[in-house]
This record gives sequence, C-alpha cells and structure tokens, in this order.
Amino acid sequence: MPIASWRRWSTRRGITFVSSVPVTASVHSLGSGLASSSDFSSSITRRMSASSSTSACGSCPARQAEYSSSRRARERSSAPSEGPERSDDPRARGVMPSACRTPGPTASTCAPRAPAETADQVHPGLGPIMWISPSVRARRCTRAAPSPLAARPPWRAAPPLPRRSAPMVKTPARPTVATIARDLGVSSATVSYALNDKPGVSPAMRERVLDHARTVGWVPNFGARALRRGRTGNVGLVLVRDPEEVSREPFYAAVTAGIESATSARGFELLLRFVEGGIEEELRVFRTWAEQRRVDGVVLLDLTRDDPRPQALDSLRLPFSILGEYQGPERYVKVASAEQGDADLLIEHLGDCGYDGILQLTGPIEYGHEHRRRELMAELTARAGMRHASAEALYTIDGGRHAMRSLLPADPGRWAVLASSDLIAVGALRELRAEGVAIPTEMGVVSWDDSLIAEVTSPSLTALARRPFEKGQRAGELLARMIEASVASGTVSHTETSTLVQRESTARR
Repeated sequence: MPIASWRRWSTRRGITFVSSVPVTASVHSLGSGLASSSDFSSSITRRMSASSSTSACGSCPARQAEYSSSRRARERSSAPSEGPERSDDPRARGVMPSACRTPGPTASTCAPRAPAETADQVHPGLGPIMWISPSVRARRCTRAAPSPLAARPPWRAAPPLPRRSAPMVKTPARPTVATIARDLGVSSATVSYALNDKPGVSPAMRERVLDHARTVGWVPNFGARALRRGRTGNVGLVLVRDPEEVSREPFYAAVTAGIESATSARGFELLLRFVEGGIEEELRVFRTWAEQRRVDGVVLLDLTRDDPRPQALDSLRLPFSILGEYQGPERYVKVASAEQGDADLLIEHLGDCGYDGILQLTGPIEYGHEHRRRELMAELTARAGMRHASAEALYTIDGGRHAMRSLLPADPGRWAVLASSDLIAVGALRELRAEGVAIPTEMGVVSWDDSLIAEVTSPSLTALARRPFEKGQRAGELLARMIEASVASGTVSHTETSTLVQRESTARR
C-alpha cells in the first residue's frame, strides 16, 4: 500500500505517523520491522488504554523533562546498533505530541500529571511510530501562562456588510410621440405634425392630439429635437461692456429682454456673455462657440466703423443678425434704426423751444451709430442756422459730468444739451446745476434714450422713446429665421421713428 494511502488510513483511525528520516518506503516495508500485525495491534491497544489516564501537557517544564528522559531510555534499549544516529532531543526528531505547545512559563496552579506508559514501535528505517488518541490531542493545559503567540493582536475584523439600499422605485415612463400615437391609434408622423403645428393634419385630429398630450403631460424633448435637426437650440449675445455698468443702463437691459423674448418663442435659449477686452476678445468667444457648436447664431450690437465681426462670423459660417447702423455688404440681415427721422424730430423740437445752439454729448465715436448721429446733427444744425459743438463721453453719469464740464459754453446764448443716453444726460444735468445754470430757462437738456431714470430724475428729462425692447425682438426674430433658413439674405427691418416725450428739462422761452 503506498504511503499516501497509509497516511489516510492512519488519520481516519487516530494514528500519527512520526519519522526522523525521509519516508521513501511503502507500508510493505513497515511490516518487516514489526514482529507481526498482532504485535502492532497490541501496541496500539496499550497506547489507547494509557492515553485515557494521562494528559500531554507540553507547556510544563517538569513534564517535558520527564518525557525526554523516558524517551531517551526507550530509544537506547530498542534502537538497533546498526541504525542511523539520531538526536537525543525528541523535539528535533519531531516526536513531540502534536497537542503540546512550545514550552513556556508555567502557572503556579498547573500540576502536571504522572507520565503514562507508552507503547511506541520503532522501525529500523522509518523511526518510531507512535499512536496518539484524539482525546489526548485535543486536551490542553488551560491554567498555564499564555503563549507569546497569544499576545499577538487579532486579525483585523472584517468590514461590516453594506446596508441594503432602499428598494428602487420605478418612475413612470416619460410620454413620447410614440406612446401618444399608440394611445390614439394613429401614426407617429400624424402626432409629430400635430404637435409641431405642421400642415397635413385635420383640425379635429390636431386638437385631439394636443388634448391627449396635455393629459399625459407630454413636453417636447429639446435635446432630441436639436440632435435630429443638427442644431444646438442656443443663440448667443456678447456685450463688450462691464456687467455692473450694463446692469445700470436700461437700454441694454431692454434690448436683451427683447432678443430673449423673440428667440425663446421659437424654441431657442439665449446664451449671454460679457467681455471687457474689446472686439478681439469678442471674436475669440465667437470662434470658441463655433468650434464647440455651442450656439446656432448670434446677435451683433454696437458695430464700429470697418467692424471685422460680420466678416469673421461669415467665415465661421455662424448665422447672425445686426442691430443698429452698419455700412457694409448688403447681404447681411439687420435692424436699421430711424436715425434720420429721430434727428429731424429733435432739431424741430429744440428750434420750437427757442434754443439757438446744440451741445452734443456723444458716446464713444468709434461706434457707427454715434458717428452717424454726430454727422446728422452737424448737417441739420447748419441747415437750421443753429450752432453745434460735440464731445465724447462714456455711457455713465460720471462720463456725462466730465464731458459737460469740458463743453460749457463761454459765449452767451441759449444752448440745449443733447446726450446720447439717459445716464450721460443725468450727468450733464448734475454738472449744470452745480454751475448754477437754470434748467430749462437758460439751457435745456434732452436724452436720445428714454427710460425710467429720465422720468424720475429732477428735473425730469425730455427724451426720445425709441422702443429698445421692440428693436431687440426684431433682431431676435431675424436671427431665428436666419437659422431656420426662412429669411432671404440682405433683409433689413426698418424701425419706426421714435416718439419725443417732453418733460421739465426743455421749455419754450
């Protein structure tokens, strides 16, 4: 029988096989070393009877000494003279009972028992064979001092099991065109035409589809719509202004609100950006938007003379509309203000009030509309026989005060101040009052833009109601139609002449 089979057989019967030399023989060679199978059985029986009344306590020094001396005596008496030389220490030969631990400190209450009779057999080639009862193997000294190994920290505790999450609540599916078509028993194309107000559907079917869509809570999926149409659904507006200044200027707030109103009505979202680095930074924003497909088009404001932005947007193939005066290619769509009619209206009113000269406070003259206004007023005052002088100012109250201080007339006469914005007009009015000028008897003040500021200041300002919200709406409408390719190139939307609102800052002599 092979050694492996012998080990399995001995393990099942409580036999521990211990040898100090490599085991290369089989169980057939083991039989030659024993007197007979009956001798081997009797030795096992005696060992079983002895193990029932003894304890193998390997942690007590007295028990270890007795065990070693008895073992050496048995080996000297039983080992043949021609056998291999072995060590006297039974632990070095691996014959210690497996239940005994490494000797350590002994508790004062530990009383080792007397050694029991052993019945080991020694094979000339395999060494001693000893049987150990399972009860002895499991018995240990519980009153001995703890082993140094017991002082080691325990293994790290296993992490706690994760808490079971709350059961997922299945949300109802979002209604789609397909689900509406299935509910009504019609095709998806019919539902799509009805929801998008396209021809090809009867009024009764359109109303039926719309009623069911409202009932199930259907809303358009703008992301899917943009993906299907190849558009982002966004339009952009860049203002080269300080955001804090724009927040105090009613004109740009009204224009922006008008653009948003028109574009959102056609399914677009307005993306607003403020820059302070001039036109070059604005162009970088346009290039970024075009490269990243952030917007489908933009609205241009405050164009300058020889402005490079229209050509740059044209090269980027980004649709745009222009709000304001622009002298360039006629293929661009734009909203043209009635600057000529506004200038005629102002000259007529100031002439009727008896003012014989106009001090014009323009915004930065680089803007096309400011340059156009100055040219118009110079031409019209010369035609009407009135004096004319001008100065540039920023679109702020302080800008109006500084420009007015530099333009105070030294010669006598009844002058009228014409400011390009309501904030500039308020600054000029404050400077004149600080100089002791009587308003409106000595000098009059008129603003080119009407607003709530012009109405509540004291004295209230005469101003042109130019309807900036409507202008913004027209620019946004043109841009949306440009994106949808429903407007011809070169389309110009002309605004109506503004309305003059006369208040306390001007009066007849």
